Amino acid sequence: MKKLEWLALLVIILSILTHFLNFFGAALIARLYSPEYVGISNIHFNLMTSARSLLLVIVNVVIGIWLFIQASRSKNTPWIWLLFGISYGLIAAVLFYLLSIYEAKAYNNAAAPATDSTA
Repeated sequence: MKKLEWLALLVIILSILTHFLNFFGAALIARLYSPEYVGISNIHFNLMTSARSLLLVIVNVVIGIWLFIQASRSKNTPWIWLLFGISYGLIAAVLFYLLSIYEAKAYNNAAAPATDSTA
């Protein structure tokens, strides 16, 4: 596994931990400050937050699966990119393409014949 993939794995673990802490923090705030305070019924508040969360999860899962397929084709570790895509969504996709461009340029530079400028 490449060093960048180990770093991605560490970021994934920290991200999952952050998501859990955010969830428990939001649950605590929801208990302390009732939605009726801002004029929204409890049912509407729960439906809005659930729909938003569900949509974000679906988008991130689709991006993760897509990154899994792309990483398999480019000989990277696919499950790392799957988890990274599920955790970060579009940011993971952008990072994947930036790293792909960087690797392609590094490969092209290594494959290019060295020119002798002293001739």
